[in-house]
Amino acid sequence: MRFAVICQRAFLAFALLLGGATSFPRFSFAQEFDQIAKSTAASFSSTQDYQARTFPDSANNVELFSRLFFSNLSSKNFFYQPDSNLRLERKRSFSAPRLALVTGAIGAANWALYHQLNGAWWREPRTHFHFYRGYRRTHGAYDFAPSDSYYYHLDKAGHFYSSIIFTHSLRSIYQWTGFSERGSDWMAGAAASLLMLEIEIYDGFFRDWGFSLGDFAANELGVLWAIAQTRSPKLRQLHVKASYDPFAKLEDDHWIKNYGAMTFWLSFSVRPMLPEAMQKVWPKWLNLAAGYGTSRLRHGRFKAYLAFDLNTKELFKSKSFALAPLKTVLTYLHLPLPALQIRPSIKFLPAHF
Repeated sequence: MRFAVICQRAFLAFALLLGGATSFPRFSFAQEFDQIAKSTAASFSSTQDYQARTFPDSANNVELFSRLFFSNLSSKNFFYQPDSNLRLERKRSFSAPRLALVTGAIGAANWALYHQLNGAWWREPRTHFHFYRGYRRTHGAYDFAPSDSYYYHLDKAGHFYSSIIFTHSLRSIYQWTGFSERGSDWMAGAAASLLMLEIEIYDGFFRDWGFSLGDFAANELGVLWAIAQTRSPKLRQLHVKASYDPFAKLEDDHWIKNYGAMTFWLSFSVRPMLPEAMQKVWPKWLNLAAGYGTSRLRHGRFKAYLAFDLNTKELFKSKSFALAPLKTVLTYLHLPLPALQIRPSIKFLPAHF
């Protein structure tokens, strides 16, 4: 229910990620590259058969360093990921000061956001802790059934979407502190789950709301989805995105609760599904996306769409640091592109927000 609070926290972590995309890598990459160069040179000087063991010639040494330095450079990962085919592997160095800095920053931001939002969100009549059963309050399937929501559970899609951003961002932040890939997954998942659980517990003490098991499930599914994407190449081909119509009528006191203006999307690569002849002409950067929304905030009509979408990984091949924030933002946002509305009626839209 407190989707706006979840969003603000997720976007805060996202902002830290964008900041790290343009600042942290410059320091850590250069430092680690220098360490690798020194250790490799020392190894080479101490053995006579290094060319046969690892690198056939000096030109390949330059190529190796180039590939190590630039491979998989993206704003989602503060640390580069060495090519799996190379024998030289980078050892991750844990930094206690960085962890302390991150923990302090997250704690301070959590405290500041609570006090900032307390007046806007949590100054309502309180009661004992209870579970939210749906908008009818007195009966329902604890916010799981379709009839428990008057906007087709778009808030659950928002919780799921925000949790993905939250987890991805925290994972990159914990990687920056020196945790391993698996360790970063566990730390990010635990931190994201606890911070979002905190909000649901707050809701549990308010008379007109309550602890929503539906929101809690959406939060945890978003965390699990984000972590599963790090393990599954197929899941990494799927992107959960959102779009917002800035021209839609504002039906509530805040734009973030204006569900009639929101559409949530699942973007996927269609090229591998096409016949071989069509694969040659279909751009790699052009995806399709299935989306859904509602016509208005309360008791509106269900809307479903099929639209074109951009695959930023294929669209932006450049390794430029300047493009890293843009690539990251477009990973989570759906731009206005041609769409086919499927429900409630079939209609072509030249550009759907």
